[in-house]
Amino acid sequence: MAGEASSAYNLEVLESVNESDVQNFIHLLEALDGDDRYTPGVPSSLRRAVDSETTTVYVIRDSQDSSSVSTATLSRLPVISERGRVFWIDDVVTVPRALGHGFSKRTMDAMEDEASRCSERVLLTSGYELSSGTERTSARAAYAKRGYELFPNGLAVYRNNTLSAQRPEGTATLFDYNDSDVESIADLLHEKPINVETNLQAVLNTTHAAVLVRKRNHAVAAVAVANLTPIPTGFKPWIDDAVAGNTPDLQAVIGAAEHWISDRGGPYANMVRATSEGLSEAYQQRSSGLFIKEFRRSYQ
Repeated sequence: MAGEASSAYNLEVLESVNESDVQNFIHLLEALDGDDRYTPGVPSSLRRAVDSETTTVYVIRDSQDSSSVSTATLSRLPVISERGRVFWIDDVVTVPRALGHGFSKRTMDAMEDEASRCSERVLLTSGYELSSGTERTSARAAYAKRGYELFPNGLAVYRNNTLSAQRPEGTATLFDYNDSDVESIADLLHEKPINVETNLQAVLNTTHAAVLVRKRNHAVAAVAVANLTPIPTGFKPWIDDAVAGNTPDLQAVIGAAEHWISDRGGPYANMVRATSEGLSEAYQQRSSGLFIKEFRRSYQ
């Protein structure tokens, strides 16, 4: 029965948005957390995500009336370290009436297939509401069955809800670079300069990302990548590749990344670090579990 029901639904990538899609997503996102926190911004956030070069929004439609009954989003966040980009899964949700037909599995399969073509891993967070104390136990169990594992002990997701109102002194957004910049950043990240230059150019060519630096004696002393990738629930505000030779420079460049995100409408910023050292005091460790799935491909 489930297979017969599923065959009446089509999986597709949402490439344009009409009023019917907006209303469908309002119902979908209301089911995401059981409330309407996201729905006021759906018309603009959905269109922004669909139009973004860094986001793919998947939907499963009922072939009878073309309504969307399930969705999930795959974001490609560019970074300058060796991996080049980080793939994130967000907004996996099925309306209550369509549960039990394996729709989330279909969208997860599609996202993993896309990610595995050009990345070694895909990441997601499984929420935990501190206010209510409720945990998405069933979702975490489903991710575990698909081969997702919690990040190793010591790594944590941090969120700052109080972003820097002003860019810290001595920091700047990198719009262009020279060989010295590439070498300095490569040294900080312990990467090969040729990889850094390729990835650096990709970040600078992306509308929703920026490289923030602090220089000393004409060399890059601290660097961070800020991403504000559109997703249907708003944005994926993420800081990555934050590294420096000392804590003050690290705090400054994180603050610069926060300011860049805030200046573009981001309500908060997330980042992953092994420890809290060097983080601004406003950051608090979230209880959201950060899950990772590695694609073990054979190269021929």
